[in-house]
Amino acid sequence: MREAIQIGIEEMKLRLALELYRGGKASFGRTAELAGLSQRALFLELKQRGIPYRYGEERFTEEAERLVG
Repeated sequence: MREAIQIGIEEMKLRLALELYRGGKASFGRTAELAGLSQRALFLELKQRGIPYRYGEERFTEEAERLVG
């Protein structure tokens, strides 16, 4: 019973974090923190749930500079 409750709590944390992310109220890193997941695990969770990954302007610039050299 406790295990089921714990799983329910973890799922609710994840759902809340994902709603904040979808609404643009939490960054990718903050969403991972709120959900209690690594960034890799969060990325996979987004993919599984069909939620697009959003690049922030800063992250986009870093990636572009890395690719261009």
